[in-house]
Amino acid sequence: MTQSNPLQKLFFLVSFFISISALQGCFHSDDDPVTYGIGGTVSGLSGSIVLQNNGGDDLTLTEDGTFSFGNFSNGADYAVTVLSQPSGQGCLVSNGSGSIAAATVDNITVSCASHVDMTGYYKDGNLSVTGITDNSTVVAMASSTRLMLLSTGNQLLYDGTLSISGISFTTTATIYKDGSNIGTTTISGSIVGADISGEMTSSVNEGQGSFSVTYADTNNQTADFADIETGGPAWDCDIGEVGGALYEFHLNGPDDLVHQLDTASLPFDLCQLNGTVTAIPNTRIFDADVALSACDPDTDQMVNNYTGLTTGGEIRAGSNYQELFFAVANGDYAVYSLCTR
Repeated sequence: MTQSNPLQKLFFLVSFFISISALQGCFHSDDDPVTYGIGGTVSGLSGSIVLQNNGGDDLTLTEDGTFSFGNFSNGADYAVTVLSQPSGQGCLVSNGSGSIAAATVDNITVSCASHVDMTGYYKDGNLSVTGITDNSTVVAMASSTRLMLLSTGNQLLYDGTLSISGISFTTTATIYKDGSNIGTTTISGSIVGADISGEMTSSVNEGQGSFSVTYADTNNQTADFADIETGGPAWDCDIGEVGGALYEFHLNGPDDLVHQLDTASLPFDLCQLNGTVTAIPNTRIFDADVALSACDPDTDQMVNNYTGLTTGGEIRAGSNYQELFFAVANGDYAVYSLCTR
């Protein structure tokens, strides 16, 4: 019998395991799948914000800095949005959507800012909507909850309830032309320095376009009923032109918005405008609540209760006249005027 050599046995075993390892290498790769991160930076945050990616994967952040949703395979889609805003702030996501292209995504930015108070009177505006460009008398008045944009040269009034998030705002505004409700427009805008601007989206020509207006220095003064007059000359206002005739009224009392003047001109000879006005604290803006009643049958469509905004006087360029903008609406009809004294 031939005895086996121990060295031969060892050589055989080593060769066997090397062969098995080589065979395994033919059917298996040790390389891990390549993945890439999705994230970015958040700034200006005061409080807590919750972000989402693709409608899930909630990520809560409580301070400025970098963030990441983890790693994903090449070609994966991402869409980062804000699920929950921090209290008292609005945060905007930039570069928030796309697809991974064989590289880490780290350029998503989340910028947060405290809610801006838009309350004030804005002038020197520009309005550009389908078929109309107005660079003459375009003004706006805003409270913390309402925006009224006027293009007096084109008999246009936009009136909407404000939703403010940081330095951005949105509103669905009713569009009035020559006093009549002609539709609505969705406005998305921003407040930058002394200016507000917005983009309009609508199926109505007058609601498709953009606008910008500039904060008026008169806003630095506090609203005072003396601006409406507790005595002396009143504000003379003309509204509601029908057939070439104007309805005229006076604004001359702090709690009575108007001491009615019955105009002698038809068809407004029977109209009466009465109501109250309330100063919005620490602003130049007043809240108006009025009723237009007892009109001639030709103007019955205007008879109703109205709410709106008015602002204190400002010297008209090139004259000694002060101007007062007055705008009210009820959803179906609007009256507004440029008052002088």
